[in-house]
Amino acid sequence: MIYFGGKHRLGKHIARFILDIVNKTKYRKAYLEPFCGALGVMHHIVTAEIFDKHYAYDIQPDLILMWNGLKRGTFKP
Repeated sequence: MIYFGGKHRLGKHIARFILDIVNKTKYRKAYLEPFCGALGVMHHIVTAEIFDKHYAYDIQPDLILMWNGLKRGTFKP
């Protein structure tokens, strides 16, 4: 999904920056994405398989409803 304001193009670079910092620490419990949007950054964080848990949040309720529906298999466009 691409929309205005997305981090899709920069997501890989942002994730690499975050992972470089995390790799210098011992923290591996959870990653929290405060602006998940279309998951342009989160996708790369999850596939790195560093954190035990992942949490995604956004201020747009419709976006969160969509992601939760996809996760549960109940989403209908």
